[in-house]
Amino acid sequence: MSAEKLLPWAKPLLLSSTLTQATIYVLRPMITYRASELDASTYEIGVVAALYALFPVLLALQFGRLVGKIGEGKFIIAGTVSMALTAVALIFANSVLTLAIATAFAGVSHLACMVGGQSMVALRAPRENYDKYFGYYTFSASLGHLVGPLVAALVAGSDGTLPKATSNAFLLGFVLCVVALMPVINWRKEKPSVEAKSDEGTYTAALALMKKPGILAAIYVSLAISSVADVLVVFLPLYGSEKEFSAFSIGVIISIRAATSMAWEPWGRRAYPPRWT
Repeated sequence: MSAEKLLPWAKPLLLSSTLTQATIYVLRPMITYRASELDASTYEIGVVAALYALFPVLLALQFGRLVGKIGEGKFIIAGTVSMALTAVALIFANSVLTLAIATAFAGVSHLACMVGGQSMVALRAPRENYDKYFGYYTFSASLGHLVGPLVAALVAGSDGTLPKATSNAFLLGFVLCVVALMPVINWRKEKPSVEAKSDEGTYTAALALMKKPGILAAIYVSLAISSVADVLVVFLPLYGSEKEFSAFSIGVIISIRAATSMAWEPWGRRAYPPRWT
C-alpha cells in the first residue's frame, strides 16, 4: 500500500474488513468439517453451502436500498454483530439442519458487511482515487482470506484429517468479530452519506443497469470466479479428508489462493484503470 495518508474513514474500514473477511474464512471451511463430523453426505454439504449464497441473492437489491436509509457505517456494524452471533450459534450446531440455518445467517451477515463497506468506498472516496481505495478494500479482503484459514487450523488443532475441535475455530470467529467492531463502533451514530429518496424502482433500476453494454459479461465473470472460490473453500476440506491431508494443510492451500489475489491486486489496478465515460 502507498505511504500516502488515507482518509479518516478508510483505516477503520480496512481493519474491520480484514477481520470480518478472516472470520468468514475461519467459519466456512470449519462448517464443512463440522458437517463431516455430523456424517452429512456430500449432497447435504452442497445444500448447506448453497444456503450461504441463497439469501444474499434474494436480499442483495433490498440491502442496496436499505443502506441508503440506515447508513453504511450502521450496516457494517449490524453485519459484524450478526456474524459474531452466527459464530456462537455454530458452536452449538449439532445437526445438519441447525448448521444449515446458521450458515444462511453467516451469508446474510457477510452480505451486510460487504454492502456497507463497498457503499462507503463508493460514496466517500474521491472520484479520482476510486481505483486506489477499492484496491485497498479488495486487498484487505484478500488479507483476511489469507489469515483466516491458517489461524482457524491452528486454533482447531488436527486429529488426522479432521480438526480436533471445530468449536474452538467458531469461538475464534466470534473473537475476531468483536475486535472488528472496535474501530467502527462510533459509526453507529452516523447518517447515510447519501440518503435514499424512494422505495420504488429498485428492480426496475437493476434491470435497466443489466441492459447496459458489458454489464451481463461482467456479472457472468463475477459469478464464475465466485463459484470457483466457493467450491474451493467448501469442498477442499472434503477432498483433503479423502486424500488424508491435515486440516492445517488445507488451510495453507486456501491461504495460497488469497496470497495470489493480494499479489495481483496492484497489477490489476494498473492493467484495468477505471473509466468515467
